[in-house]
Amino acid sequence: SLVRDWGIIDMYLLPGFRAKPFVGKNSRLRAEVLVDNDNISYQSSAEDKHLDIALRWSQSLGVFDIGSYWFHGTNRDPILTPITEGNKTQLRQYYNQMDQFGFDVQATIDDWLWKYETIYRTTDIEDFWAMQAGLEYTYVGVFNSSADLGLLIEYGWDSRGEGNEQTQGANVQNDVFFGSRLALNDMQSSEMLIGFGADLDHNAYSFLIEANRRLGESFKVSLDVRLLQSNDEYDPLYSVKDDDHLQFAIEYYF
Repeated sequence: SLVRDWGIIDMYLLPGFRAKPFVGKNSRLRAEVLVDNDNISYQSSAEDKHLDIALRWSQSLGVFDIGSYWFHGTNRDPILTPITEGNKTQLRQYYNQMDQFGFDVQATIDDWLWKYETIYRTTDIEDFWAMQAGLEYTYVGVFNSSADLGLLIEYGWDSRGEGNEQTQGANVQNDVFFGSRLALNDMQSSEMLIGFGADLDHNAYSFLIEANRRLGESFKVSLDVRLLQSNDEYDPLYSVKDDDHLQFAIEYYF
């Protein structure tokens, strides 16, 4: 890191890469066609030993926190292509090289948070833009308590849209999300997030609840609920439309 009055420059050298793990046939959530975790190929002759590099500049200007970056190296999102052997079809992972440029800004104005992030990614197969924007308002000490209640809305857009035969579509190509975050600000760090998402291009919706709380000095309990609905076979959620998910976990720290 290089710290100066005009900002902070962070420099990264990434000498190794780990392929993205996908769940197997006995796991959820998963698509109808499984991804082969053993059949992996790379554009680079160095494969998973390609030396990736990244640079990031960040600075605070009044109420604004601003950052921009450049990344060159192995794409973290694999291209999945179907491979059929006998009567078995799986998706093979292919990792190409990419350059990605990004910019993000956050404004903190009283009880408001305004956020915007955009990226431009270029590869030998496709170039695209994507962005995420949102705002959050926090009621501090709601109902004269020590708890804070935040209301938030986010919008996501991706120029890849639904994709075609040559390119993969985007999971968040034209989506909106509404949510509420409750922080009790107690000794147990009790928090809960409730949200509802809608795909504006498809008849697809999602609902989630995330909650966690510490118990004593060593335990933490968490709840994760995700309900999915989709009627459009071209929507990314369609393959998991019947996989509503509820998870309750108890973690022990030592």
